[in-house]
Amino acid sequence: MKKYFASALITVFALGFSCSNAIAQSLPSSKAVAAAGQMQVVPVSGDTDNGDTKADSGWQDIMTKTIKVSMNKDLFVDVSLETGLITNTLVASKLLGKSTSIATAGIDVQVVLNKGTPKEKIVAPGAVTFDRRKQSLIAQFGGYIAPECLVVTIDPVTGAVTGVTIDETCVQPEKLELLLDTMAAHSFNFIAADVPTGTHKITVQAKLSYDVYHNYIPKPGDPVGYYTGKAAATALLRLGSMTIESVRMIMGTDIVEF
Repeated sequence: MKKYFASALITVFALGFSCSNAIAQSLPSSKAVAAAGQMQVVPVSGDTDNGDTKADSGWQDIMTKTIKVSMNKDLFVDVSLETGLITNTLVASKLLGKSTSIATAGIDVQVVLNKGTPKEKIVAPGAVTFDRRKQSLIAQFGGYIAPECLVVTIDPVTGAVTGVTIDETCVQPEKLELLLDTMAAHSFNFIAADVPTGTHKITVQAKLSYDVYHNYIPKPGDPVGYYTGKAAATALLRLGSMTIESVRMIMGTDIVEF
């Protein structure tokens, strides 16, 4: 049977992995296996008030099961994860200076067949984006002009007001902040074709990442030139499950690239 495949959240915290008893590896099965429980992957999180900072956790094992295959078969691996993303952006501007904050967080997932052996293979379709968000804020504000920022010129003879100017060093920046926090459940089906007879290990891996950026471009002549702003992002996993089923596809059925 011929098949074709598509190649279808500043500080980074230490990453760790452990599985609950519900995810502990069991004896091989000849038909189907499953795992479910609490993910113990430490979130990745970063923030900045100036410049661009990004990092990722690298590929971390989050679930592993074994299955016994009789004759050449195909393995359907369904991975379901509860993912969380937190992004926060703050911009502050005055005198029409341009303040930009961008926060990005993401979670990618892949499945590996027989990890750590000569027969190690990434299961189709490869790395899949389970969750990603890019949040941007851009502001060009005039700023808050308090009464004490107004400089009044008075004619010493007549006592009449002859002019009013603004002390730009007194003007305070206006601020705008946006925080988004979401939790969602996602699922994806991975397919390992023509898996030979024997016992095989299936490993689910996740990579958490963030990219945060803030920059301020002052108006020409601005006496200060930089105002507070920030961008922060966090990516995290909570609950997860996977099911592995050994099947025989109908002869002549193709897994077609699309």
